[in-house]
Amino acid sequence: MKKLFPVIIMMATLCYSCSPRITTYAHKINAKTTSVKDIKVYDLSTQEPDKYEVLGAVKIKGRGWLNCEYKSVVNKAKLEAQKIGGNSIVITNHFKPDEYNTCHRINAKITDTNSNGIKDMKLTDIPDSANYSVIHLYRPPGRGAIVTYQVNLGDNALWRIRHNSYNSVNVENINDSILWAQTEVKVETPIKIEKGKEYFVKCGVSTGIFFGRPHMEVVNNNIGYFEYKKIKKGNIKRMDTIITTDGKEIRCFIKEIEKDRVRILVYRNGKKSKEDINRSDIKEIKIK
Repeated sequence: MKKLFPVIIMMATLCYSCSPRITTYAHKINAKTTSVKDIKVYDLSTQEPDKYEVLGAVKIKGRGWLNCEYKSVVNKAKLEAQKIGGNSIVITNHFKPDEYNTCHRINAKITDTNSNGIKDMKLTDIPDSANYSVIHLYRPPGRGAIVTYQVNLGDNALWRIRHNSYNSVNVENINDSILWAQTEVKVETPIKIEKGKEYFVKCGVSTGIFFGRPHMEVVNNNIGYFEYKKIKKGNIKRMDTIITTDGKEIRCFIKEIEKDRVRILVYRNGKKSKEDINRSDIKEIKIK
């Protein structure tokens, strides 16, 4: 048994490292679901449908996991779409295997082509004719909490980013194309800016020799929207609302979404209670 124990630990570690990292964001959940095989996929070579509503977004990434060919990754995205009631996915980014990562990785919008709702998530009402753009800076909780740094665009200082913080900045000079910041070293990130557009920049701290280095990533808008909103909400617990088919409203925290049920946390008589609700009994779900 003593000889077997290290093998068990090694296998568990291997399985964990081979698992993809799947992050799903939900803006709206449809009560009815579509069979996975019937969920349509619009990739980078396919024209988007004329009408659809964005229900959420999903990103799938990882390094060295098994079954990470493109078809398998897309199927994982379709499973996530089914959970929140999407009938299609629109792939916005596809990162192919390279010398550093042997797996396919994608970002995708989860959509409903039976709706005429919003096609892209937007934080601002910036008109297409505006003579400026908006850059949304945000930094999720993570490593290097005590490290702060100034984010600059060319010669212009945008904002000093801190742990678990966010800010939106209007930018009029679109000729600048390099974001940069400096702690122990100077780090640069290219960005292509157009007037009337908004951009999301995810900030953090990577490992350095002494202090930690700035990390800045220009994120796909539909992913950035949800990550920015999550930071903006902070630690304020805003309850979700489930409206059942018989007209009842249930104020709760949604914990898990599956094909046939939704697992929730509710407070009854001052006590926490975990409950399951069948998808067939749900008319509408409002996520805060």
